[in-house]
Amino acid sequence: MAPWIIAIIAILAILYAFKGRSRWHSVEAAPDDAIQIGDYCIIDVREFITSNNAPYAQAQNIPLSYLDRQTRQGTPCDKDILFIADSVRSAKMAAGIVKRRAKRHYNFYYKVV
Repeated sequence: MAPWIIAIIAILAILYAFKGRSRWHSVEAAPDDAIQIGDYCIIDVREFITSNNAPYAQAQNIPLSYLDRQTRQGTPCDKDILFIADSVRSAKMAAGIVKRRAKRHYNFYYKVV
């Protein structure tokens, strides 16, 4: 075989091996009409000041910068998690932190405020 064919096959094999591995974790937008407070553990990952100025009912405020430290002892609840965030990116980062520390599988949802 020609060396360039082997190189192409090797590149395709590497791409296939890393398929589906992303540093972002699956987070779905929460449906606006179906948010029931008791169905989710609500974590507000916005900074303290932003969360204080525009609070979200029943949300536990753990800023994204503190989330890793707070979840070292374990995850904060046993239900699916709804992240209240400034952006989708910060919700995905929060999901990655919780997923890394979790001892069980969670479904992650977000709401951008």
